[in-house]
Amino acid sequence: MYIAKKLKHLDLQANNLVTLPEDIGKFENLEELNLSSNQFTSSSSLVNPALLFKAISQIPKLKRLNVARNKFTALHSDMLNKEQDFLQLQDLDFGYNLVEHEEGLTFTTQIRHMNVLTITGNPLGLAGPSQYKNLENVIVNVLAATLINEKIN
Repeated sequence: MYIAKKLKHLDLQANNLVTLPEDIGKFENLEELNLSSNQFTSSSSLVNPALLFKAISQIPKLKRLNVARNKFTALHSDMLNKEQDFLQLQDLDFGYNLVEHEEGLTFTTQIRHMNVLTITGNPLGLAGPSQYKNLENVIVNVLAATLINEKIN
């Protein structure tokens, strides 16, 4: 566990993961976590996605989180508290998931250090700017952050 405490970057992309250990928050120096291209889903019968996001949110120095290319319909914030969770998060890549409504990403507007939110490839982003205008307004005008939704050809 000593080495884990020193770990700053953890790349677990494309490992067919469906869950993480609840004590992942013990990676006290982890700044970047890449969970892209796994099998995480909002409809899992194995793990409550709210518990998954709660566990990740407990990583105290986490600045960059990549959960792109999974099957999330939302950033499940049922168990999250803006005063205690994702305190250092600056960059969240939520691209290529299954988010259809901006309400699914509302908690991101409460993450005070948010600099970049990526929604490219989600049904929400593909539907056009009118579908995420409230989310974009808060991200850009209140947090002075950037919302990325690249065009897909």
